[in-house]
Amino acid sequence: MPLPGSLKRVAVAALKKQTKNSSYQPFLADLQRNRNYFNSDVTIQRNNTQMNNPSFELIEQLPSCKRLDWGIFNKARFQLQSILSRGKCQGTMENKEIGTFSRKSSRDQNDKANEKTLRCAASPWTLALSAVLSFAVFCEGTKEDGQQVENLAIEEKQRKFRTVIDDLQSDNMESAQRALKYLLELVHDADNHQLLINLGVATALVNILSRSNQEARLVRQMSTGESNSSHTCLDRSQIVFILAQLSHSTCSHSALMEANVVSSVCDLLDDMGWKTSYRSTGTFSWLPQWFSFSKGHNQNSKEKNDSSTPRVASTVALSSQENVVGSGSLQAKDQRDSMFLSRKSSSLLLDLKREDQQKSQITNSCIQVISHLARNPQFIDKLVQSPVIHPLLDIVQREEDLITRREALLAVASLAKAESNMIFKSGALTVLLQCCESQDPQLSSYAVGALLNAMKHGDIDTHRQFMKEDGHRILIKLCQTKDKAYEQSKIFAVLTLGELFQTEHPKGTIIRQKLLQSQTVNVWKNILLQSDEKEDEILLKNVCKVFWLCGQKSTCRDIIAKELDEKTLEKWISFLGNASNDLSCASLFALSSYVSDEKVKHELAKQEHLIENIVPLLGRTCNISEAAVSILSSLSTDATIQMQLCKASCLMALLKIPTTPNNSQFLVQLLANLSKNEACRVYVAHEGGLSLLLKFANSKDQTLRQEAARALYNLCRPGVTRTMVVQAGALRTLVSLISSTDDPVTSQYAIGCLSSIAESFENVPRLAELGVASLLVKKLTNTPKPSKELLRYSVLCIAEMANIMEIHSMLAESGVIPLLLSCCASRDLETQQYALMALCNLSATESVRPLLKQQGATRILGIVLRSAMPLPEIQGMAAAILANLTKGEQNMIHIQPLSPMTAA
Repeated sequence: MPLPGSLKRVAVAALKKQTKNSSYQPFLADLQRNRNYFNSDVTIQRNNTQMNNPSFELIEQLPSCKRLDWGIFNKARFQLQSILSRGKCQGTMENKEIGTFSRKSSRDQNDKANEKTLRCAASPWTLALSAVLSFAVFCEGTKEDGQQVENLAIEEKQRKFRTVIDDLQSDNMESAQRALKYLLELVHDADNHQLLINLGVATALVNILSRSNQEARLVRQMSTGESNSSHTCLDRSQIVFILAQLSHSTCSHSALMEANVVSSVCDLLDDMGWKTSYRSTGTFSWLPQWFSFSKGHNQNSKEKNDSSTPRVASTVALSSQENVVGSGSLQAKDQRDSMFLSRKSSSLLLDLKREDQQKSQITNSCIQVISHLARNPQFIDKLVQSPVIHPLLDIVQREEDLITRREALLAVASLAKAESNMIFKSGALTVLLQCCESQDPQLSSYAVGALLNAMKHGDIDTHRQFMKEDGHRILIKLCQTKDKAYEQSKIFAVLTLGELFQTEHPKGTIIRQKLLQSQTVNVWKNILLQSDEKEDEILLKNVCKVFWLCGQKSTCRDIIAKELDEKTLEKWISFLGNASNDLSCASLFALSSYVSDEKVKHELAKQEHLIENIVPLLGRTCNISEAAVSILSSLSTDATIQMQLCKASCLMALLKIPTTPNNSQFLVQLLANLSKNEACRVYVAHEGGLSLLLKFANSKDQTLRQEAARALYNLCRPGVTRTMVVQAGALRTLVSLISSTDDPVTSQYAIGCLSSIAESFENVPRLAELGVASLLVKKLTNTPKPSKELLRYSVLCIAEMANIMEIHSMLAESGVIPLLLSCCASRDLETQQYALMALCNLSATESVRPLLKQQGATRILGIVLRSAMPLPEIQGMAAAILANLTKGEQNMIHIQPLSPMTAA
């Protein structure tokens, strides 16, 4: 039976002594995967094992092993017995050596001679299985002591690191340099950063860098052109490189800022000639004066300087002139001098090249430190208060190394997130606009990204300055580029223009007008229409995002809505159904911002696939479902859209969405709008909308209650839905709604529902039981100036209840008689007729007549009859009431609404 490859790896590792506490886990996993291979012979009895294998007693003395280790041992023993019985091993010597190997493994004895003999004499099977056995025993012991060994290793590591940091700060320069060199190796492993920071390496390095800056400055002040060997300091390039490596880990940021690393880095950058303030850049002060070739060099310093470089330059020039003249007496000497001076000049140029290279390296490390700290939002404000922005801009403009320029520009982009006018005051705006048109696409993207951060987070006065410098034209040009390399710049440009469009600057109207004149909105539309959905998905998503963000503000929404055309809306709708989730959601949000505009709504109503593309989005997250419901709610005012919503089974999907406050508001508006359509009313009541409306009617949100009352009012128009409302238990909800609300509109809708319900005789006893009559009287009494509709629906409801003679006494006791008599003189003819009808029916009951007479009904009716031009119907009802009161007749009228309920 062949040995599996994974077990061979275990055997080889065991034979090579690779079973250390830090590396045994992968091999143990191999043993776990081959559990069945070893468990096949576990059935061998334990007593037989003891008799046949001399090493079993040794295993018994070790700590308890798991079943896996027991199976490994049994398999090893069985295979060893098989091999020895068939004579495949080389005699007793081999058997003895095998036992010795097992004992060595468990007792940790290293007899290299026996081990070598074993490897040479034993068969591969014997070696492999014995190695596996020793490895299993080793693993069992290692697992028990692993944590302790790990703790010891950490303590030892801390001791070494602490020693390095102490040596780094010692006065012995040789020890400090060794420590610095060792620290360079340590910081390459990010796992060491946390431990080094905890031991205070950040403070130590910053202090050393600060001291090195001071010593270097002192050396230059004391030097007259020759280096002073008595002043030595650690290599600043190595120090700042270590700081840059540490800054990659966010765990070091707080320690670096507390150690004031920014000040030391700025001093170093200033020392190398990078501008750290508004002053113009002078010579590279870290170089000897004769290495400076700046235009502002002091001529007096040249004359006092003993360096041979100026003389070399003039001599070379003179020699050249003399050769042109052709002086023979000096020709040979000039040739020797020229060769010497040529070698001297080459040496100087090489030194200058090395100095420039070192400067570039130090600059790169300094910029990395600043850039990494600037990406931490916690320290942006502190960095902005430092002078660090000036060397960054100087490096962006003058540094030859492209990578360093990129890193510096990235740091500027991070600092632009500060809520200040730093970009405006530092002059960074001009630099960034120049970099936007860079030939390097990455520099361009960083520059536009910095502008985006400045427009979004910075002082709004930056918006005005940006427009003054015609920055919007540069960004519009980027938006129109077809070069794929500038895709990220294009995206940032779109977002930056969007921030400008939303500006809250006092002159924001002028800024928006300029953007419109520059065809900004048309550029966005062209991107939507001309870009490919698959290749330019991120760009399209951000364009939709800009439209959405601008639509959140009324000052922008109305302007952009006028620019939207049918093709743009059609493109958004196509994104809903055909594009990825992100793009479909972005287009959905964009539509939701402008759907309330009548022009946009009219254009959307013409689209054929709008509803079927939106309905599937209702099942997404809360924000997406809210946007989808808001669109459907706005469109539901159109009769054509209402029918499409019913056909698309929209309500079933709506009932499954989470009932957040925004969702609930849009949903109840949609239900109320659908209930206006006679063809959709049954659909709303039957598909679960009715129970949802009753829930909203009991809400504490006044808007939800009003919209729910409106929807119930529409459902209570004559028809099957009115019966469904009563059967759903809405009567008690409507009574509670009337008594608890102070909103006249909500009260009007709720009382209108009751007046419609009271039209059916079977509902009147339930209304009387709930005290509807006294409730209506109280509501009208407490309303200073009730609306015509509120008064009409209240009187109609009381009149319809008066159709049943058995509750006349209860109605009279509830105080309806004064209300009805006061309405006999109402200017609203319907309200006047309902009041007379109710009085006529009440007067037919003998027990109510005294109350009518007591309240002056005879006098009021006489006034009605004597009015100038009373309607025949009114005259007839007034006469019938007087006949009931004076002659004891029982004239009654079957009361019904004089006009149908209008949809709300």
